[in-house]
Amino acid sequence: MTLLTALAFLTLSSCLLLTLRAPCRRTKNRFSEKVFLIFSYMFSTTELRVLVGLLDGKTIAQIADELLLTHPSVSKTLRSAQRRAGFPLTEQRGRRLRLTADGTRVAVAAQQALVELGQLDRLAAEVRAGASGGLRVVATATICNYVLPPVIGGLLSEVADADLRIQAAPGGADVWTMFDSGDYEVAIARDLPPPHIAATHLFDDQLSLCVAPGSDLAGRDIRWADVSGRTLIGPIGEDAMWGQFSLLGIRGRSWVRVSTVPLAKRLVEDGRGIALLYRTVALEEAAAGRIVMLPLPDTPISVSYWMAVRGGLASPLADLFTRLLTEHVARLGPS
Repeated sequence: MTLLTALAFLTLSSCLLLTLRAPCRRTKNRFSEKVFLIFSYMFSTTELRVLVGLLDGKTIAQIADELLLTHPSVSKTLRSAQRRAGFPLTEQRGRRLRLTADGTRVAVAAQQALVELGQLDRLAAEVRAGASGGLRVVATATICNYVLPPVIGGLLSEVADADLRIQAAPGGADVWTMFDSGDYEVAIARDLPPPHIAATHLFDDQLSLCVAPGSDLAGRDIRWADVSGRTLIGPIGEDAMWGQFSLLGIRGRSWVRVSTVPLAKRLVEDGRGIALLYRTVALEEAAAGRIVMLPLPDTPISVSYWMAVRGGLASPLADLFTRLLTEHVARLGPS
């Protein structure tokens, strides 16, 4: 494998947000820096190892034994390296072959390059084993805020070195358009994607009615009719949901449409009315004791979430993430 091949692999690995930097120790020797660049495009790893062997004071025979090569093969490799460099790397001193002054500099840079290649090999092995990797996810704000935190926590407990990017789609932005840009490996959204994007059904999020802990409705078995005559607080842009309440015969005293979940929760906590929150949001807030979910005989209103994973070779980290996510949303269903 040449270093050019290694660098090509490194470019591909950047899709997982994994980077391999040049040697951290900077040198004032511009010649060495240029030599490292030459290595990146010209020398094979065998040539580098032969040069490092000479730098360590080994004979041609010792280098051949170490690399499982014949004596003539090592000599041929040295001649090839010298042709690539364009200047003498070795000289004969008595019965021993020694590095020239410039050859020594090249061999020192070769030693550094081999260290970098070793790090690249270890990084690739860790990614293949699922012990390391990068992942970019785009999803709705509700998913990012209320569904993904425990999933990410579970992933970090299993992966030693993860490079994650979790992007909540900005207001008005389309998750599938962002996913289609190629910048993300996983996308989660409420609406079905365009036909060219393959997506699977992730889960259904049901509507929950929530009140303050001190409300007279808390802890009671209620019917939909009990909701009439009270202030209803819910999200903007959910016309179908509001329309369902009219079909159920629910007549609110007041209707408060808000653009953010935190505002709806705050109004409920202050006893201002009944909040219409989806189960993924309500479960976390109820567990913290800030609100109470009303037990209802049935929940006719729900939304479906869909997930797409970029095709091609499966990433072990993406596989782990989707498995943990699927297990978590299965626990969000009605008890």
